[in-house]
Amino acid sequence: MKISSEEFQGNVLEGLDPPEQDVVRKVALAGNTMLFSEKTHQQIFDDMLSGGGELADNLGNGVANIMLLIYGKSKSMPRGALPLAGAILLANAAEVLDKGGTPVDETTFDDALQTMTVKIFDRFDPEFRGKVAQKTGRQVPPRNTGQQQQGMPQQGMQQMPQGQGLISQAGM
Repeated sequence: MKISSEEFQGNVLEGLDPPEQDVVRKVALAGNTMLFSEKTHQQIFDDMLSGGGELADNLGNGVANIMLLIYGKSKSMPRGALPLAGAILLANAAEVLDKGGTPVDETTFDDALQTMTVKIFDRFDPEFRGKVAQKTGRQVPPRNTGQQQQGMPQQGMQQMPQGQGLISQAGM
């Protein structure tokens, strides 16, 4: 990748209000804790590298699964934080893979980001792809987004108290 994961995180957080930045940072930290813990690190990265598909799909699905797992365990996380924190986690994972000898170029990263985002949005809005097509006139290309998570709560979580920021405007 052309920029570091730290620079990428700064770009993601740049347009958010301070309370939203805090939420996204906390969710990304929870994801990093899961991704890089002694107990799970090797298994997660092995799955990403040997998942039987393209690296972008495995990377995007892996990060989406982590975000959905964290959301499922949360009592108050706004859903709008998931794609933003997931993007940060994805940049961290891509940087680790890249430094470890598995190249993650811009196209792979972009495809992984698309896979992760589509999986997260599809999870909460099964008509997401149709809505995008209706509003833009373009289809969301199908990617290997795997099976929908089972056992995740269907109802929305509470939004940020001020309700004015980008996370609450995400419509998730």
